Amino acid sequence: MRHEKAEVVLRLAIELKASTMGLSLDEMGQRLQENFGTKYGRRTVERLRDAVGRLYSDMEITNPGEYPKRWRIPGNAFALALQPSQEELAGLDLAVKLLRRQQLKNEADQLARLSAKIRSALPAPTARKLELDLQPLLEAEGVALRPGPKLNVSTEWVATIRQAIQLSKRLRINYRKRDGNATGTYVLEPYGFLYGNTRPYLIGYVPARRGVRHFSLSDITALELIPETFIPDSEFSLAGFAEQSFGVFQETEGPFDVVWRFSPQASRDARQFLFHPSQSVEEQKDGGIIVRFQACGLKEMVWHLLTWDEHVEIISPPELQAAYQELVERVSQRKVKKPSRAKTRTKSA
Repeated sequence: MRHEKAEVVLRLAIELKASTMGLSLDEMGQRLQENFGTKYGRRTVERLRDAVGRLYSDMEITNPGEYPKRWRIPGNAFALALQPSQEELAGLDLAVKLLRRQQLKNEADQLARLSAKIRSALPAPTARKLELDLQPLLEAEGVALRPGPKLNVSTEWVATIRQAIQLSKRLRINYRKRDGNATGTYVLEPYGFLYGNTRPYLIGYVPARRGVRHFSLSDITALELIPETFIPDSEFSLAGFAEQSFGVFQETEGPFDVVWRFSPQASRDARQFLFHPSQSVEEQKDGGIIVRFQACGLKEMVWHLLTWDEHVEIISPPELQAAYQELVERVSQRKVKKPSRAKTRTKSA
């Protein structure tokens, strides 16, 4: 009867853990035969022992210098099986750094506590070895986020919103409109958060408007949990909602059929962008490209398109053409110099 190698390796690991004095190669073969009814040759047992050693770095020889040699696994075999790798710990630490730089203190603190718990559960020798090996890996994983303003958001409000989501409770908020100091009051059913480049948004269903809306957390001036429950829309997907827009901001109109043409001078840079998950790219004879996708979020599109200067042509929709022209005129009036990707391209090694 054949047995999967993983099952055999796991059984051998358990046997090595259960043995106080350790097992010789002959004893390993005997234990495996008792468990699986198959006789294993010495070379096969050696390979299985080596496989266990790769999985359980704490495996040790209990009688150095004696013959036959005996091996065992100290500690908890299953805990060793779940031992994190250097790459996994580095990824966790990197995530904490990213969250802190994005001013997401609650999430960063939660991950940092998780990281500390994982490290404290490791055997001391293993933890020391991992930390020594981890340091150069962390140094290589440099995080270079764009400097600039980050909005401060009340951690107390974020906690209240999370509680409302977990309990399916409605929220009442006072919200300051972006075009002035006027505020409005909304009752909403919170669905989740979306994070833009500089500001986080609360996504929720507003019964009075019969639609899903987004609210910048920094523009909420008051927030309270109210004793009204709601049944979340089982068909709503936060990921699907986000994919409908270009960036985070979504207008009520749309989605639009978006078509941009990039000049040959800018096409190399443009090919490196995924502007939207639904995009398609058409190569042009002159070396330019045409990008097509469906999305809302014209306001964010025009600001992005401004960075391409004369190297992008908006073919459709007309609403985007009008919004872009309006923004160009506003910028020109303020005498703000527009950056150009094609002109500021850096040389690569």
